[in-house]
Parts: sequence; structure tokens; C-alpha cells
Amino acid sequence: MLDTAIEAYQRIAETPPSDDPKLFAASQTAAKAALAHIEQIMDLAESALKKEDAQTGPGSGEIETLLKSARLAVAQDRRDHPEAGNGRADE
Repeated sequence: MLDTAIEAYQRIAETPPSDDPKLFAASQTAAKAALAHIEQIMDLAESALKKEDAQTGPGSGEIETLLKSARLAVAQDRRDHPEAGNGRADE
């Protein structure tokens, strides 16, 4: 699920901007939506990790590492493509 959202965002981000204002706006909206989906998936994973830790104690290092890696990738992508906004639905 996360891979699909990331691939969608990458396709959008790698497409050259259109000179048509409507197409440009649509592309920016799609990029924001893809980023929002990526962050929602990561938020759900973090929530599941917290619930698991509360039930079983620490020891989910792999999930924590994957989440940290995903958050770093999203942050880097925002630096590389600031025109896409922050992707949050509340923006």
C-alpha cells in the first residue's frame, strides 16, 4: 500500500509541469493527495506500533526503522519539490 502511494507520488513529481494552469493545478492537487496518503499510512503504522508496544513491550525495531526511513524520504521529497506543498489534508 505504501509502495503504491510512493510510486504514484513519484510519477506525479517527475512529470514536467504543464503550461496549462488547470493541468498544473490538477497535478499539484494530485501530488498533495499522494503525500497525504503516504503520511496517513505512516500514521496508521505508528499507531499500530504503539498499540503493539503497549501490549507486548518494546521490540518492534524493524517497524520503527521503516517508519523513520519513510519519514526521512517524505521530508527529503518535500525539500526537492517544495511546490507540492506539505500534502496534509488540513493545509
